[in-house]
Formats: sequence, structure tokens, C-alpha cells
Amino acid sequence: MTLHLWQPGRPAQTLVREVPLALDLDGLRTLLLDNDDYARALTSMIFAPPALMHGWRKALDELQHISPIRLRFAYSPESDDLHAIRWELLQNPLSRLPEPLALSGRFLCSRYLEGSRYDPLPQNPLHELSALVIVASPRGLEHYGLAPLDSQREVDLVRQALSGRH
Repeated sequence: MTLHLWQPGRPAQTLVREVPLALDLDGLRTLLLDNDDYARALTSMIFAPPALMHGWRKALDELQHISPIRLRFAYSPESDDLHAIRWELLQNPLSRLPEPLALSGRFLCSRYLEGSRYDPLPQNPLHELSALVIVASPRGLEHYGLAPLDSQREVDLVRQALSGRH
């Protein structure tokens, strides 16, 4: 695992380079139905190497006044074992509260697939677009301080948008 640190207006720094991880994928699979145990196990596996724990601590120290912190899990599309990991449950090993980083307001987590070629998505012409539109306009909205909804106007707006006439 490699840990990079990017800060606004500063060159990127590599805090940890290519530290091997001992991921017990079979052990994680047995914990799939228990989020708390899975999160604890994954976090302890990821941060078991002292170099990773040191790099994580250094990153958080340098980013203490920056929020949110963007955390990107990057791996190749062929890494099927890494795709199966529930990265969204990874926790901050330095926190006293066992909360997944992805649920914290301080971290923005995303998965990133590395690759050199991406096929463009086909674009459907506007005349092939279709949609199911359901418009709810309950009665008595004025009792809650809400204005009634003109459901026919909403349907007309959708039809106009789908026809390409804006």
C-alpha cells in the first residue's frame, strides 16, 4: 500500500511507499454480515504495518485544519479481491469512536479505478428517451404551510424536457 498526501498549493508527497499488506480475505468474508466486526478487522489489517500507522498519523497531523479530507482507494480494475473489500467500513485507527471514515463528515471517500483506456458510453438520441413520471399532489398541503402542486404543469415540463425543446 502506498499513502500519498496532497495539500492545496503544495506538491504531493509520498508518506508511505509500497508497504505489503496481509489481508485475510477469507476472514473478512466470514464477517460480511457483521459491520462492526468487519470494520474492526479491516482497520486492524490495513494499519497493522507500523509504517502505515505512522504515515496515517502524519497525514492527519498535517491536515488537522483541512476539512473535508479526500480519501481515495485506488487499484487496478483487475484486482478482484480488492474490489470485494468493503472499504466504506474502514475506520480511523486513531479515533476513540469506532466510526467508518465514509460516514464521518471529515472524510470524503471514493474508489478509483486505474486504467489507461476507457470505452466511451454510447449516447442515446433524444428521440429514444423515455421516462415513467409519477407526480404526487396530495390534498391538504395548505394545512402544513405548503402550496398545492400543479401536477399537469409538472408533467408538461417533463414532456418538454424529453422532447428536447427547452
